[in-house]
Amino acid sequence: MKKWSLILPVVFLMFASVAQATERPEKIEKNERKIVLNGALTITKYDDGRIAPVSTFLNLSEIQVNQVLSEMKLSNEQIEHYSPELKKRIISRGGVAVETQSSLKHYYNSVDGTRYLITDENRDEVNAIKEKDSLTLMKQSNGWN
Repeated sequence: MKKWSLILPVVFLMFASVAQATERPEKIEKNERKIVLNGALTITKYDDGRIAPVSTFLNLSEIQVNQVLSEMKLSNEQIEHYSPELKKRIISRGGVAVETQSSLKHYYNSVDGTRYLITDENRDEVNAIKEKDSLTLMKQSNGWN
């Protein structure tokens, strides 16, 4: 009897978790509109600017592909720069172009463990430290002290 009292709750929990896993989440409402390009191609555009994936991307002409990319907010320079394969891959996935900015920072870690951020103002100073560190490392590798 004790076995059944332990097994029944475990079995119940297994079926309850399976039932929850198979439930579909509620459909997210997306306000979308259909856009007809070049009189022959219809694409779906969401209110947030995204374009739905285009399933017929292999059958599209270069002009149609470029029009879809324009709707995805890519610039003409970007569109001209991309290869035809990349263009079709982009529209097959859908989406929207967004502007990004990044700035690279260059650092130098000296022999004594100090980390220097290299800027236009201190570039000469850091280069002098690099040369000094280089000489120090050469002395150490040659057995000099």
